[in-house]
Amino acid sequence: MKSRAAGFSLIEAMVALAISSILVALVGSVFLVQNQFYAVQVKRSAAHDDARSITAELGRELRSVMYGGITEASNKEITIRSPIVLAAVCSVTGQNVHVQMEGGRAGLDTAEVAGIAVRNDTTGQWSYYNATWADVASNGGNPAQHCYGNGADTVGGRDEFVTLKKLGFLIPSTPSVADVLMLYRETRFKIQTSALDPKTMGLFRAAYGDTLIEYVTGLDSTAGFEYRTGGSTYATSVASGSLQSIDAVRIIARTRLKPETGLQKDVEFGWSTDFMLPNVR
Repeated sequence: MKSRAAGFSLIEAMVALAISSILVALVGSVFLVQNQFYAVQVKRSAAHDDARSITAELGRELRSVMYGGITEASNKEITIRSPIVLAAVCSVTGQNVHVQMEGGRAGLDTAEVAGIAVRNDTTGQWSYYNATWADVASNGGNPAQHCYGNGADTVGGRDEFVTLKKLGFLIPSTPSVADVLMLYRETRFKIQTSALDPKTMGLFRAAYGDTLIEYVTGLDSTAGFEYRTGGSTYATSVASGSLQSIDAVRIIARTRLKPETGLQKDVEFGWSTDFMLPNVR
């Protein structure tokens, strides 16, 4: 008897090859779709983080801004004076004033100090005078003793009393006992072409007068600032003579990230947030 070898015919092999090719194509298609979906979600998360960062960073400064605290207001740039610490004058000797401030000298980041402001008790408005900490700080004397002599309670808080020197030369008139002073920082924010990704815009930040450093990358060209000076209308800029009338700032935090390989559209995300300035009146 003759034996027959088992195996596949040519037709069977071609059918199997066709079926396997279809299965590979289907699996590959599912993989590509899932990969694109994952890439979009990663980009969308990054775009969300960029939008959140610009809102959070400026929001911290805007929530504490006082009357006259905005010194530059354009669609792509804003400069803000915000308080570092408030101080109450408890004694005056010549051109020097002795103040009590929370945390005292040890709790103060002296490098941030850009100036000192004086509050008008009648109007509640602030007058600002540019100065570094070295310009106004005095290391001598006993400020707690001076303030104690005027009735201040210094028990357990002697380190909170500080002497500020020669304010009579910096300020038109030397502050009086019970006046409120403010040590402030001055921060400049600017939206311009990103140094990290020139295809997008970036938010740059710096202490005023210092070199701008990129803080957020991936902003869309429509990101920017708008300002309200009463009523309900927002403008993209405010003239220098009207800066003190700003009572609200709108942050337009829009981001746009370029697609990954295989994606057709940019990934966009953003919102606008209004920050009321309750301390400006």
